[in-house]
Amino acid sequence: MMNNKAKIILYIFLVCMLAGLLFWIIKLELEQRFWVVFIAGFIVSPFMIVLYLSLFREKNKKFKPKIGGLPTKDFMTAWIAFWGLVGIAGGIIQVQRQITIQKEQFSDQQQLQRDQFSDQIANSQKQFSDQIANSQKQFSDQQKEQRDQFNTQISNQEKQQQEQRYQFEAQFNNQQKQLRETRFASGVELLGNPNESARIGGAYILYFLASENPEYVDAVCEILCAHVRTKTNEKDYRKDYEMKPSYEIQTILDLLFKEQIKHGMIFSKCREKNLERTFLSGVNFEWATLSYVNFIDAEINNVYVRYAENMPLGYVNLNTMSHINFSNATLNNVHFYGTTFSNVNFTNTGFTDVRFVYATLSNNVHFSDATLNNVYFNATLDGNDFWNATLNDVRFNESKLSDVCFRNATLNKVYFNGRRAITTYIGKEISSVKYEIVGATLNDVDFEDAIFEQKDVDFTGTPLENVPPEKIKCYRCSRELTKPKKENK
Repeated sequence: MMNNKAKIILYIFLVCMLAGLLFWIIKLELEQRFWVVFIAGFIVSPFMIVLYLSLFREKNKKFKPKIGGLPTKDFMTAWIAFWGLVGIAGGIIQVQRQITIQKEQFSDQQQLQRDQFSDQIANSQKQFSDQIANSQKQFSDQQKEQRDQFNTQISNQEKQQQEQRYQFEAQFNNQQKQLRETRFASGVELLGNPNESARIGGAYILYFLASENPEYVDAVCEILCAHVRTKTNEKDYRKDYEMKPSYEIQTILDLLFKEQIKHGMIFSKCREKNLERTFLSGVNFEWATLSYVNFIDAEINNVYVRYAENMPLGYVNLNTMSHINFSNATLNNVHFYGTTFSNVNFTNTGFTDVRFVYATLSNNVHFSDATLNNVYFNATLDGNDFWNATLNDVRFNESKLSDVCFRNATLNKVYFNGRRAITTYIGKEISSVKYEIVGATLNDVDFEDAIFEQKDVDFTGTPLENVPPEKIKCYRCSRELTKPKKENK
C-alpha cells in the first residue's frame, strides 16, 4: 500500500496536473475545452480510483483492490506507461506538427521575405524609374531653361544688334545727309566763285550729287539753269563770248542735255529747265536731247543742233526736241540737222539764217506770229501752222508739207519749187495733203513746176503779187486764184 510520502507526491502531481490543465483550458476555445476536460478526466480517473481505494483500505486492512484484474500498483504502472507512451507519441506528433508549423512559418517567412524583397525591388525599381524620370524631367527642364535663356540672350543680342544697326544706320544716314548737304552747299558756293575752274568744279559736285541722290535732281537742275541764266546775261559775258560760249557754260549745258558715261540723262525727267532770257552763241548741241526747256526771250546764235559732224545722207534722227518753248526768242544762224521736233512752240519767234535740214516737224510745232528771214526747209512738215507769220526769203525746196496752215500769213520771196522729180517733196508735186492759204499775202512767191492736184488747196482771197499765174498749174482747185494786183489796176 502507498505510504504517506507517496500519497503526498501523488496529491501534488494531481494538483499540478489540474492546475496546468485548468490554465490550458482557460486559453482554449469553448468546444476545445470540452474535449480537453473529457480526455483529462479519462486520464485522471484511475488516479482518483486509486486514491479512493487507498482511503477505503485505511479502514479495511485486508482489502486488496484490483483494477482490470491487476493490482492497483501494476495497473497504475501500466496506465502511466501507456499514457507515457501516448504522451511520447503525442510529443513526437506535436514536435512534427511544430516542425511542420515551423516549416510553414519559415516558408511563409521566406515567401514574406520574397514578397518583401520583390516589393523592395519593385519599390527600388519604381524609385529608380522615378529618379530617372525626375532626372530626365530636371534635365529637360534645365535644357528648356537653358534653351530659353539662350534664346532670350540671342533675342536680346539681336535686339541690341538691331538697335545698334538702327543707330548706326541713323548715324550713317545723318552723316550722309550732312555730307550731302555739305556737298550741296559747297557746290552752290563754288558756283559763285570768281574763278571759272572753281565754278566748273561746283557744277560737277552738284551733278554727281544729283546722280547719286535722285531727290536732289530738280533742285540741282534749277540751280544750274539759274546759273546759266545769270552768267549769260552779264554784259561782259555777252561781249567776251559773242561767237562761242565759255567752257563753263558749255560744260553745264552738256551736263543738262547730253548723256554722260555711267550716269545717263539724269535731268531728262525734270519738268522744266528754265533758260529764259539766256544768251547762247556757238553752243554745241551735238548728240543733245532737249526736252521740257523754256527758251522764252532767249537769244540763240551760231548754234548747230545735230547728232554728229559731217552727217551722211543715210542719217538717223538721234536729236530730239520735245516740249520746248521758243516764244519771243531770237534764232540767228541756227542749223537743225536731223532733228525731230515735237510739241515745240515758235510763236512770235524771230528766225534769221536758220536751216531745217533732214528735220521732222510734227505733232504741235507752231510758227504763229513768227518772223522767218532767209530760212531754209529741207524737211517734213506735218500739222504745222504759220498763222499771221511773216516769211521773207523762205525756201521749202524738196520739203514734204502735210496739213500746213498759212492763214493770214505774209509770204515774200517764198519758194516751193525744186528740180528733183521726187513725188514726196513739195518742189515737184503737192498731193494728198491739205493746204490752207486763205487770206495770205504772197509777194514774189515761186510755185514754178509745183502741181496742186488736191482740191483742198484753198487760195480764196489771197492776192498774188508778182506771181506769174501761168506758172501755176492747179487742177480741181476749190477756189479760183485772184489776179495779181497790177492787173487789177
